[in-house]
Amino acid sequence: MKFPGKKFTDNLVVASIDSQHCRLYHFWIKDSGLSLSSSESIKYANLSELGDKFSRWVGQNNCKKTVCRWLLMRELYQTHSIDAPNVLDDELDNAIKWQIKDLLDHGVDEVLVSHYRPSHPDNRAKQVTAVVVEKQLVESLINITRESGLLMESIEIEELSIGNALIKHLSEDKIIGFVGEDDKGLVFNFYNGGELCFSRHKKGRFMPKAGEGEFVLDTDQEAQEESFLLETQRTLDYVISQIFRRPLDAILLQQESEKSEALAETIKQLTETDVILISPKVETKQENSQAPNLAEVGLALGMEA
Repeated sequence: MKFPGKKFTDNLVVASIDSQHCRLYHFWIKDSGLSLSSSESIKYANLSELGDKFSRWVGQNNCKKTVCRWLLMRELYQTHSIDAPNVLDDELDNAIKWQIKDLLDHGVDEVLVSHYRPSHPDNRAKQVTAVVVEKQLVESLINITRESGLLMESIEIEELSIGNALIKHLSEDKIIGFVGEDDKGLVFNFYNGGELCFSRHKKGRFMPKAGEGEFVLDTDQEAQEESFLLETQRTLDYVISQIFRRPLDAILLQQESEKSEALAETIKQLTETDVILISPKVETKQENSQAPNLAEVGLALGMEA
């Protein structure tokens, strides 16, 4: 969801939000890439408290009149893959809302619906992905941004933002898979011609990490790795056989720990596909700053302001 009136800027605020936390970043955009000026993670009980803490952070970091982009975590929106209704483009979102009304967690008057078109290899495919967000949440974020003295530019979702951080590895003539995680579970994105084609999120499953502490058993680590590889193989089998009907050109693996290199080699052997480790590249000026994740970096890189 984008807002009109964008102007060129060399710095911006990215705010990623779930139901209890908000991660704030003030980025500077340089020829060499992103530079992180300041960051903070705040906890909030309600949107009023979020507004107070957000405004305070903006003032402390001299960010007023800066472009702001919001990133919604998965728990704050729903997505539904459906066949597009046969209406004009400017009527599509409203038609989609009524088409999926029985799938909504809230009444149709309480939500906003937008959509994106997956880059399906079959040009005849009519599927769209509906994105549903509570209207009250969107209105609150707009008000919080305005009252804090920032310039609202967009509200985005995780699966679309990640691709912007991977853009150097995507190509118009290749099919690329991405395997990573967020704080809720595993993330699988697949790109056709440089655009998102298919996304899957497996809640409660995570990438295996090296054992920490004397109470971590080898059997626990092995079980975690086996679960991860099973979900990965299952997802790859589906997209290769049911969507693309051809092997992937490469797999991008989110680098999370010292175990990532071993995981990459294992996936390469299992799939006979090149595996490339991916991590956010951000210069930082702040000691002990929180590291932005791929979706947050992708949102900062995603659009010319």
